[in-house]
Amino acid sequence: EEVAEVIQSDTVEVEIGYGLIPLADPSQGGDLLDRITMVRKQLAFELGIVVSPIRVRDSVLLKPNEYVIKIRGAEVARYELVPNRLLAINPGTAKEKIPGIPTKEPAFGLEAFWIEETRKEEAMNLGYTVVDPPTVFATHLSEVLKRHAHELLGSREFDLLLEGLKSKFPKLVDDLIPTVLKQSEVRRVLQRLLKEGISIRNLPLIFETLLEYGEKSRDIDYLVEQVRKALKRQIASQVKADDDKIHAVSMDPDLEKRLADSVKQVGEEREIVLNAEFSKDLMESISKELENLMKKGFSPIVVCSSGIRPYLSRFIARFLPNVQVVSYDEIPEDVILQIEGVVRL
Repeated sequence: EEVAEVIQSDTVEVEIGYGLIPLADPSQGGDLLDRITMVRKQLAFELGIVVSPIRVRDSVLLKPNEYVIKIRGAEVARYELVPNRLLAINPGTAKEKIPGIPTKEPAFGLEAFWIEETRKEEAMNLGYTVVDPPTVFATHLSEVLKRHAHELLGSREFDLLLEGLKSKFPKLVDDLIPTVLKQSEVRRVLQRLLKEGISIRNLPLIFETLLEYGEKSRDIDYLVEQVRKALKRQIASQVKADDDKIHAVSMDPDLEKRLADSVKQVGEEREIVLNAEFSKDLMESISKELENLMKKGFSPIVVCSSGIRPYLSRFIARFLPNVQVVSYDEIPEDVILQIEGVVRL
């Protein structure tokens, strides 16, 4: 039994140092467990993925105020909180420093300071976002799980999604699996969507699209692109700015052609294969254009032709996480695309 317990690790675990136990103990006023439940609900609502209950346990191997987030037994994040202080986070607008312990906010890596609670108003007046330690943890956990959402969709979680869909659309599920696609192929498509930050909440539409195009090809890249086109309204709403336009950086047509010619089969996937110097120059150019885009207050978005989108997305993700790469085919006709810069070499 003990061996079985070791083998069957929880999908997500949180380990905390002894100094953080009060935050997780309801009898001491701690609401960490409630916040974890809220994070799980938020993920289900935003991404359409049901995360198994998250186990929290204390560990003598950690510093007193440290916590570690593990997915399937492997550490993916750790951070040290400072209880009885507040975290003043600089969202990029605060020009003055504030007295406190300098640190980086864990979810997004922003400049931050652990400040005395009495300085809260002062920090807010200077343009800082001020949060308490449990909020720091909950935000960090939420972002980590979003970033690793594709790893959370194991066979057990996929079976639960399938059961839920089958109870409402039995014919749709039976027509697709295993007649057109294997269960593992459908799961890979969903994992790929999650890895690119695309919600899989609209399972009926995803399955309908796979049913239509799965008969033409079982290539995962091809199927993902067809599903993304079907989800164009959803993708547009995810990447639109406050002015309802999509502000993005585009690729020079000659550069796009060169990248398309550089796509090679590497193992099970096709990738953009470039020499080290060209790869470095390309990433520097993309980084520079995205930096300019973000300075204008927009999210990092690259737009390109659908032919190279999956490969460019994987290439950029190796160097820059959290960049959305969308194709022109994924932008609805009534949504304005505003090009803020062009990547050239």
